[in-house]
Amino acid sequence: MLNSIVGTDINNSELSDYLYFLMLQAVRSYQSHYQPKQLATGLRTVEARILLSLKTEQPLTQQILSQQVNMPDHDLQSAFAVLLEKGLITRNNDSFNLLPAGDEMAATLWEIALDEQKQKFEKFSDEEVATFKRILIDLINQQ
Repeated sequence: MLNSIVGTDINNSELSDYLYFLMLQAVRSYQSHYQPKQLATGLRTVEARILLSLKTEQPLTQQILSQQVNMPDHDLQSAFAVLLEKGLITRNNDSFNLLPAGDEMAATLWEIALDEQKQKFEKFSDEEVATFKRILIDLINQQ
């Protein structure tokens, strides 16, 4: 698959040693399968990310959601408005919570995400996945 994206044999290229490039291509490949499923729920990516974040912990402030969702502020503002209008979240000052319909939608989104994750990582051992997770967390914490 990567060959068709970059137009070269990745195994015989200097690109195979460029981890940032490989991470971007891996995310691109992952998103190409996951995103259509997520979009089929009727929510944009930013809206789905907000609901997924709120499903794990509530309430969350706008600042924390901004960090977790990692989307431009104008997209966040638009997403908050849509989610409030659809009756999926509630806002109390600067904090957001899921409403029952939002909790249900977040559960659906988690199911989609976990199914996709299972498909993408099924060929890897539990140890390999645990190592991959540790590496990702370490890279995130190096900020």
